[in-house]
Amino acid sequence: FADSRLPSGLTQSRFPTHNGQVIPPFSLFWIGMLHDHACWRGDEGLVRELLPCVRSILETHLHLRQPDGLVATQPGWNFVDWVPGWKSGEPPGSWSGGSSILMGQLVLALNQAADLEEVAGDPVCARRWRGAAGALARAMRSAFYHAPTGMLADDGTFKSFSEHAQALGLLAGVLRGRAARTARAALVRGDVLTPATIYFSHYVLEALAAGGEGDAM
Repeated sequence: FADSRLPSGLTQSRFPTHNGQVIPPFSLFWIGMLHDHACWRGDEGLVRELLPCVRSILETHLHLRQPDGLVATQPGWNFVDWVPGWKSGEPPGSWSGGSSILMGQLVLALNQAADLEEVAGDPVCARRWRGAAGALARAMRSAFYHAPTGMLADDGTFKSFSEHAQALGLLAGVLRGRAARTARAALVRGDVLTPATIYFSHYVLEALAAGGEGDAM
């Protein structure tokens, strides 16, 4: 997948293939794949070899930072999950450029990249990615946190709230303290949110596990 990188800096969603396809969130998940590999295998050599691809993916996303600190949506198919009512599997806000789900995934990838930089012995880059993650998380809390429900809205209209947004918000550290507890409780209840399908349920379970909700899992 690293070899599939395009001039834009993103990986392709399938490779090798006759017909190219770009799903920007899959490039972020690729960073998570490398992070998983580093955690489970401790393969520092592979991490160092692939860090240029990690950096290009993140630079491509951060190039779209806006004056309010949020990051605009990448061109391409911003697939997240086959949720009924989501056109082509793209979440609310992805067409208008303001999806908390897509940005939550970016915060998660930035923090994972910082871990990889530390594995490779580059603390300067690690600090840069963590700084960018923290800045985006703060902007997201300002733009998407809905105090009446205690959850992250899917976009700035505050009309929809999904398991996806809460799970990524928890895993990425966007939701903290009381807000994190409220979001976890909403995931446990599962009665006021757009549910994830089996495709995305891994991240919901990860968020519950990280919060000590073993019984709910």
